[in-house]
Amino acid sequence: MNDSNIKITFTLIDKLAEMEIALNNEMYISALTLALAIPDILGKYEVEKMQTKSGDNNMEKKGSKYRYVTWCKNNLELPPLKHVMKNNNENLKYIEETQSLYIEKIYKLRCAFLHENTTKDTDKKYSFAIIFTEGGEDNNTLSIAEFCHKIEDAAINFIKQNSELLKKENDWINIIDFNIKDDTEQTIIKRRKKYCEELGSEFYI
Repeated sequence: MNDSNIKITFTLIDKLAEMEIALNNEMYISALTLALAIPDILGKYEVEKMQTKSGDNNMEKKGSKYRYVTWCKNNLELPPLKHVMKNNNENLKYIEETQSLYIEKIYKLRCAFLHENTTKDTDKKYSFAIIFTEGGEDNNTLSIAEFCHKIEDAAINFIKQNSELLKKENDWINIIDFNIKDDTEQTIIKRRKKYCEELGSEFYI
């Protein structure tokens, strides 16, 4: 390692900060890539915690899809529904089926976009018809900006409810060596500040 390098321990806060920077600079591919990866990270932690609490050692064995879908279902704000049935039982069934399909589409997009460089699943049922960079969304349309904001809100709320997560990440010492520039360290600290202020002083890292 060059002596002019510094070591920075990174956490999920840094990923959220860089997702926002990408979005603000209209780097939509980078923003969406980070947004789609965050449920993987938090889903793994959530399922591990659920497993410890329940004593069910089979949870972790269910794989990445189970973790991803579980976290989205428990934490992600879902788009508004197009239709509302008059019959309560039909309405509840419709809501459940529509929300499950939306989450399945998000998971399929994660697989296709991150691993195959496409936005389409082989089964059209599990693909969004349209993906916009900005604007509103529904169950068949994804807005990258809207989705990133929802992921950000869900992640912050999840961290607030699981304050030990950032402390655990710090203990892992996820280190990247950065070539020193005049303001490298201050830039990274500045990026984190918004989130640390929202989360509270105990989250300062």
